[in-house]
Formats: sequence, structure tokens, C-alpha cells
Amino acid sequence: MAILRLFGSPMLERDGSRTQIGAPPKGLALLGIIAANHARPLSREWLAQSLWPDSDPADARANLRRQLHLLAKSLGEDVFTLTRHTAQWNAAASTGADVINFETLASAESALALQEYGGDFCAGVDDELLDGLRLRYRSRYEDLLRKLIENARASGDQASLALWLQRAVNHDPFDESSVRDLMELRERHGDRAGALREYHALAHRLRGELGVEPEAETLTAFNRILYGAQPATAPNNLSASATSFVGRDEELASVAGALKTARFVSITGPGGVGKTRLAVRWAFNAVQLFPDGVWFIELVNATDAYSIWNAIGEVLGITADERRDEAVLGALTRSRTLLVLDNCEHVFEALGPVVDRLLANTSVRVVATSRRHIGAQDEASVELQPLEIPPANVTDSETLLRYPAYRLFVERATTISPAFRVTPEKRPALARILRRLDGLPLAIELVASRAHMLTLEGMLKRLGPAGAIDAAIAWSFDLLSPPERGVFARLGVFHGKFSIDAVEAICGGEQAVASLFEIVEASLAQAAPHDDTVHYTLPATTRGFARARLVESGEEQSACRRHAHYFASLVEHAAELGEAEYDRFFSTLQCEMDDLIAALAWCVGARDLDTGVTIANGICRERQRRGYSRETLAALEALLASADGAEDTPRLARAHRVAGILANTCTDLKRARFHNERAYEMYRRLGDAVPAAYACAGIALAAQLAGEYAESERLLRQAVAELEHSSHTPLLARTLNFLGEMLVTMDRLPEARDLTLRAAQLHRSLGEHVGLGLALKNLALIAYRERDYTCAGKILEEVLTCHAVDNDVYRYVDAINLQADVFRASGRIEDAMAAHLAALEFRERLAGSHLLAETLERTALTLERRNDARSAVLLASAAQGLRTRMRAPMSPHAAKDVNALTERLRAQLGEAEYGALWIRGQTEDVQALSVQLRCAGIPA
Repeated sequence: MAILRLFGSPMLERDGSRTQIGAPPKGLALLGIIAANHARPLSREWLAQSLWPDSDPADARANLRRQLHLLAKSLGEDVFTLTRHTAQWNAAASTGADVINFETLASAESALALQEYGGDFCAGVDDELLDGLRLRYRSRYEDLLRKLIENARASGDQASLALWLQRAVNHDPFDESSVRDLMELRERHGDRAGALREYHALAHRLRGELGVEPEAETLTAFNRILYGAQPATAPNNLSASATSFVGRDEELASVAGALKTARFVSITGPGGVGKTRLAVRWAFNAVQLFPDGVWFIELVNATDAYSIWNAIGEVLGITADERRDEAVLGALTRSRTLLVLDNCEHVFEALGPVVDRLLANTSVRVVATSRRHIGAQDEASVELQPLEIPPANVTDSETLLRYPAYRLFVERATTISPAFRVTPEKRPALARILRRLDGLPLAIELVASRAHMLTLEGMLKRLGPAGAIDAAIAWSFDLLSPPERGVFARLGVFHGKFSIDAVEAICGGEQAVASLFEIVEASLAQAAPHDDTVHYTLPATTRGFARARLVESGEEQSACRRHAHYFASLVEHAAELGEAEYDRFFSTLQCEMDDLIAALAWCVGARDLDTGVTIANGICRERQRRGYSRETLAALEALLASADGAEDTPRLARAHRVAGILANTCTDLKRARFHNERAYEMYRRLGDAVPAAYACAGIALAAQLAGEYAESERLLRQAVAELEHSSHTPLLARTLNFLGEMLVTMDRLPEARDLTLRAAQLHRSLGEHVGLGLALKNLALIAYRERDYTCAGKILEEVLTCHAVDNDVYRYVDAINLQADVFRASGRIEDAMAAHLAALEFRERLAGSHLLAETLERTALTLERRNDARSAVLLASAAQGLRTRMRAPMSPHAAKDVNALTERLRAQLGEAEYGALWIRGQTEDVQALSVQLRCAGIPA
């Protein structure tokens, strides 16, 4: 039976699909009037004069006859009962009407009547005769809805209450009373994120469309939820879901109960059953139980234990390249932290030992989602089953709403299309859909997202014979237009979150962006907010489907090539930025780091040296903050091996130079010298003196880190001699600085002063703040060594200004450390401690750098002067642990000072206490030590 839909834009529903009615506006108005007055015949004369008041009566009657004929042709010849003088809706016609169903059900079953109402009566048809009818039906709908809300609230039927409140908000998005009720209901059921999201959506609508703010009562409710009894007080990276959380109360309780007796819980179940959603929901609800943080860690791109430790360290901001596992364990030793590890089934063999080490060496708790058990010791498991589906014999609407699968479908469908309704005759179709989808939430959401396009019968017809998830994804994919399918397949090239710019560049220009929005609308991709930007991501299940379609299309290699070239262009752009702009740029790119690494891996397989070197160079610049040096070095060396025997080119020389920089960062000094020497030789043969000098300085740095100061000096003097004959004054100035610093280390202060003064003069003439700050810092160091503390202090004030202007954290901290030394030597101990703590504020940025160890050592020297021997031992030991892991030796002066310090501390505390503190300090978390220093009353 066909159904005429007059609530909302007039449509005819037949055989599972909806089509527009082929009639002009006057014909649609006529249809609405006759249907609304279906119980009585209407005078033809009245209809003609009312619809065409300005026409000649004969013309008006002719218009009426023509429109009745057109309508009967579109809807069915039996739709009207016509006499010479009257027209009436035929109650026995083969076409039904939602407005008739609405009036029939309104007095008998209000819930079903509401499902018939899909918006204003004959929306979009401009005729004043319809205005009164619109108001009548709208008021009747609101009365019925209000009654159902009151009944659900009085009976305590929370499921129905949520559904009716959502309908009220869909009906009137500016109804703040309903929004407040919905906010409070979501909060009561643990969906705090959903409650806050309702407020933000309301505020956005009010500001954007009416230019007003929410009412004071609404703002009060928002603030109470935001700052109430259980706010999210701990640091976390959890993203609030864009949709409400339906059901799973028992499963949430199971996870909570399991974590009371076990520190590791795996949430298992088939793909699409909602494991990730449940884990994130529980973590968000429990965030206040973990004051040191709740961290969601995606393992979909992990391949082994090393990459698992890398993924954890990346999220925690631990950037040490060497022994990332030990760095993570050290940071989490006494931490009350929750780790949520997602998509673990493909690395379960590697993950088990990782979790065992975490539990044995830290106090963290871990939740993992996987399609199978992980196999870790003391693992507790919560097996997630599909959502419960109503039995075939259940037809009562109130009972149906108690089944989570039914509620999820209805909530998602009504969110997409407020006109969506499930009438009694359609309930069997929905039940068959839910059974066909095995009650899997992902499949249900994918199908429900098409409620604005298809009826339930249409959905059922298009579900094929594949498994539930595959069928739902394939079904939703098939409903995309051909261009949208192509874009979706190309999205399979991404490995993590991606930006709109990336989609435009890789997947097909502006049209691809428009297609992306349709793909998100179809629930095949998701928005993923990041800082102040919006990125997008494919769920793991749909990502695999997209990649398979990409392979089938034969476009995989071309898409991977565009992907690599796009990310190469990003890092080339970054190379032109100043330090401050670069920091902002990489803060937005950090969520795309998986794709940078994947692009580099593709370059290795494709032997694309040019693109690979560009990407590696970009990652290289981020090396100290991101901790990707070792794997980037390995990929770059694989690229170089594929180019073995090739003739010298600037790009090949640059590849060796970047490899040398990465090896120096990893403190792999043998490889650093090898690559820098190869770069130096190539640049010399190519006649490029300036980059040759850069490479020579890289060899000198490796020699310096190895403690070979004489060799380092020789190489730097060689670089200076070569640069004296070039026109590259900036590099000459920087090399003079480097050489001057080396001579200070060797206690050759007069020579160091002459070189450094020349460097400072060159940097001033060039207007280079960073270089000038370096030269001035070396001059301050010389004054400090000569015990001219007043001169050193004055110079350092200018140094700190230079580095603050350029946002250069590393050199800024280096200058603060020297300032603290000057304060300590001058007897200003409290000022020295304040400077040390200011330096340690940057400890996360310093992770992986020898500068962090140096900062701890200098702080230990001041702590001894402050009569805090125990803290001094802890810091000195922690510093040595860092140096050991980084294989970064001390300078002769630093070694002399620290050795003397440890001997004094050993004598003061005694061998037993000193030894115990030293062992503890080897594994102490730097952040924990910093907190201890503040708790000890040391001023900030």
C-alpha cells in the first residue's frame, strides 16, 4: 500500500522508497486540504474560489478539474471520491495518508501518532489556506508529546523519556526546557559528555540563528554538570562522542567490577559490537578515579612490541628514542593512570608481555579492546555481546523501547530524519533488519544513518547476504554516488586522522571534500576534533573495507604516491617557518604523524629517494620532541641502501646528512660519523662548500659527544677555514660559536673569547637573535669561569631576552641553567633554585635531550648547598640514568663537579642511605621528582 506523506515536504512512499509528487504548489495545497478534511466532502465551488480567488470563476473551476486529474494520475485513480459538486478523500483508496493515520491514532495510541508526524503540514507549500492546518497539527503534536513525556517521567520509564525528549528537541530546537530535561537525563545515566554536547548544540543554534545566549536557567544547569560532583579532573585525551550512548549499563558495571580485582581488563567481542565505544564511555565516567591521567592509545598501526611502546610513549609525551619502554615504565612507576589500548587483536602476542611489564613495574591500570583475549597474566575479560533484539512476538511500542538494539536504531534514525516513524505495520520490517544486522551497533548505526533516504522496507531490500558488518558497510557504500565511492576508497590510504586539506590534495580536489561530508553523514567516517581544528578518521572496520576497494580500483599505488607527496610538501613548507610558527604548525600535524611514518615507509618500498628524504628531514626536525629518530633513521638507511652505487647528487648527500643528524640524536656516534662523513665527501665532490661545512660540523658534534674534544676542534677549525672563503656569513658565525664553546670546554678561555666576540658581531650585523643569544651565552660562560659573576649575570639577561623572542626552548633552558650556576656561585641559593625549577617546567620538551640530564645535575649541586642531600642524590642518580640510556657523556667540567658532589653526598649520608637513594633515583620519574621539590617548599 502506498502512503501519502504530508507531514514535512509532500512525498509519496511506495515499495520502500519516496518520490516527490508531480504537482504544482496549488495542486499540493489542494491535496493537503482534501486530506485534512478527509471525513467530509468539500464543495468544488468553495475549493476553486479559495485556491484561485483572483481568477474568473470558470477559469478557477477549470484549474480545479485539471489539478484533481493530475493528482489522481500521480496518486491513483481511486484516491478521490468525486461528484459533480464535491470532492472528498476516498477512505477505501489503495493509497493511505499520514495525516489520516495521525488523527486516528492520536486518541488511541499517542506514541504511534507521533511517529506519523514528520514536520510541518505540507512544508514548503506556500498557501495561506494551509496555515491554519499547520498550526492545528503542530499544536496537536506538541500536546501529545508533552503528555508522553509526563507519563514516561511519572512511570520512571527512562528509555521512553529519552526518546520523547529527543523528539521534542528535534521538533523545536530552541525549546530550552526540553534541552535542560534532556541534559539532566543524560547526566543521570552517566552520559555527561552527551549532556554537555546538548548544551553546546543549543548555544550554537541560539547564537547563530537568533543572536542570543541561552537562558540563565540553562546556563546554570550546564555549569552544574560541568563543575558538579564528578567533573573530569584528570588530564586525558578522550574525545566526546558525537552521538548518545545507548544501553550497556550491565557491561559498564562489569568493567568497573573487573577493575576492582584486576589491573588489566580486556573487552572482547566481534567487530562492530561497540568495544571501543564502551571502553571510552567507561573511561570518561571514571576519569576522576585516575588523577594522573586517562589516555586512549590507538594500536591499529602497531606491528610489534617496539611500536606498542612507541604508541604509548607518543600519547604520554615521552620522547626518548633509546629504550622507549624503560622511559615509559619510569614515567609511570607510581602513577595512578588508566591506559585504554584500542584495536589490539593483531598484536596480541606482542601486547601480552608489554602489559605484564606495565603491571609488574608500575601502578597503572589497563583496559584493552580486542576481538580475542590478549593472554597477559592476571587478565580479566569482559565479553561484549550484540545488543538485545526484541523477539518477533513483541509489538507493543513501550516494550520495544526497552530493547537496546531497537532504541539505538530509532534514536539514530530520528536524529538523521525527524520524519522517521515506525508504525505497527512496519515493526516486523525493523525487527527483520535488526536480526539481519545481528544486533551489532556499528551495523545498526550505518543502516539507520540512511533513514532520510529510504523506508524500512527499502533498507531491508538492500541488505545483501554478507555478514552483518560487511553487509552494513557494503550497503552504505553502495548508496554513495559513484564519485563518493571513489573518494571513500581513496580514504583507505590514510593510517590515522586526516585533515580536509589532505583529502582535497590526495582524494580529488574540492569535490572530494563535498564527498567527505556525505561519507561522514553515512557514518562511514567520523569527525575527530583536535585542538582548535577538526580532523577525520575511519573506524578500523571501515578502514579495511576502504583499503580493499582502493586495491580493487587499481588506484592504490597512485593514491600512495599522492599521499607521500602531500606529506612531503607539508614538511617542506614547515622548513620555511620560523621556530614559533613551526611549533604551531607541528602541534596541528602531530595527530597525522602515523601518516608521515607510513608515507616514509611507502617511499622505501617504492625507492622514492627524493620524497623519502624530504619526509625524513621533516621528521628529523621534530626528532627531540617526537621521538621518531630511530625508526626514521632505519627507513632512511633502507632508502640509501636502495640507492647504493648511484652517482652523487645534492639529494643523496642531503639524505646522508639527515641520517647523520638522526644518528647524533640517537647518540649512535659511529653511524653519525659515517653518514656525516659520506655527506661531507659528496658535497666536496659536488663543489658545495656550505653544506660540506654543515656536514663537517656534524662530524665534530659526534666527536664532541664521544668526548674527543681535540678531534672536534680540528674539524671545526677545518669548517671555519672553508667558510672563510664562502659568502655564507650566517653559517660561519654559527661555526665560530660552536668552536668557541668547544674551547670553553677545554678551558682555553682567551681564544674562546676572541672567536665568540667575532661570532656575536656577525650575528648582530645579520639581525639573528638565536645566533646572538648563543654567542652571548658563551661570553657569559667565559665570565662565569673567570668568576666575574656580575658581568655574567648582565650578559645572561640579554641572552634570555634573545631566546624568549625566538621561542627557542632548548637554548632558553641552557641559559637558565647557567644563570642558576651564577646565582649559586654568588651565594643566592634561593634564586638559583627558582631558576632550576623554571628550567624543569620544560622537562617534557627536554625529554630525550642531554640537556635534561644537565639540568638535573645542576639542580643537585644547588640542593646540596641548600642542605637537602637526599633530593640531591635522587636528582644526580636520575641524571646519570638518563645519560646512560642516551649514551651521552658529561663534559670534563661537568664530570668534575658531579663526581665531587657525589663523593661529598656519600660522606654526608653514609654508604647505606646513599646507595639506597641512588638505586631509587635510577628509575625515578623526573616529573615526580619535580613535584617532590615543590612539595619541599622550594619557591617557583
